[in-house]
Amino acid sequence: MPRRKTEVLENNLKDTYIVEKSRPLFSLWRSEISLSEFKILDVYLSRIDSRDPEHKTVRFSKAEFQKLLEVSSLSADALKERLKHLISCQVEVESENKSGVVNLFSAAFCERDDYEQYFIELTCTPEAMKYFFNIEEIGYLRYKLRNIIHITSRFSYVMFMYIEMNRFRKSWTVDIDELKSILSCDDSEFYADYKYFNQRVLKRCYDELTAKTELRYSYTPNRIGHKYRTITFTVETLSDKLLQAAVPAAETANITELDDKPQRSYSNDYIDFLADAVNREFDETEIKVLSDLANTKDLTDYDRNNNMQTAKYNYLLAMYNKLNLYGKKHKIKDRFAYLKKIIEQDGAEN
Repeated sequence: MPRRKTEVLENNLKDTYIVEKSRPLFSLWRSEISLSEFKILDVYLSRIDSRDPEHKTVRFSKAEFQKLLEVSSLSADALKERLKHLISCQVEVESENKSGVVNLFSAAFCERDDYEQYFIELTCTPEAMKYFFNIEEIGYLRYKLRNIIHITSRFSYVMFMYIEMNRFRKSWTVDIDELKSILSCDDSEFYADYKYFNQRVLKRCYDELTAKTELRYSYTPNRIGHKYRTITFTVETLSDKLLQAAVPAAETANITELDDKPQRSYSNDYIDFLADAVNREFDETEIKVLSDLANTKDLTDYDRNNNMQTAKYNYLLAMYNKLNLYGKKHKIKDRFAYLKKIIEQDGAEN
């Protein structure tokens, strides 16, 4: 029996849509859900009417789905794997009497219409409906879809949700370790030192969210003893006029470079970490070459935290600074080749 057309909500991607997300869904930061899947969930939420539980199926065109997944095309097998992962998405639930997990979606179909167009349909589970519909009693966030649709970092997405969750407080202080846990970077030694956590996570989130969303906030680290232990966040409330001025930036920032850094991506956290030392100027193969060269050097003078990984970062940063210093006075045709030469000659006897 064919599905009734009235049961399926369908429209083009419109970033002016409003997302109403219940607070329990914020716990998804603990899951392995990807940034693209977060966006699919938000588009789903923006298309349903949270006060009309009879319409719980949303239809995406294949083109929309590919755009949200940030891929140019999807084979049938790849699409099937993506749908399987979406079906496995769960939210943690807790109450006074019980705790557990609930699957968000019960069905994900891909079908072809009479015009050879492919569509993907998502339907939430009966158990998850309380987190999608009539959510006033459990509390919810409300924001424009355009605030997240152009975000390219999972860190930035979770930071946006974290700040929106706490907006009512206007200003608050959080333990740095707790914030690292929320951002899912507490198990990486790359972020153990606040300096690197700030450079690679906090500042990059701030830059991206300021450029691409209507969110305006500031953060200040607080020392306890000799180390930074907490961070104080303060959220600004923008006037309608300023919000309207922020819209064009949010809509056009999809390929905007922040701090003149190329928006490169790397295959793992360690390469990504080292790439920051050279302002993300070089591709992954080039970063690996620089890393291998650094392994041949005595990094003792750069090991400030008894951590050889950050010592390598400090060393590459120092060599990169030499490159930039030379570049201010001379034209460098191939910056990678010249940096490679600087490292190769570093420490060599005259």
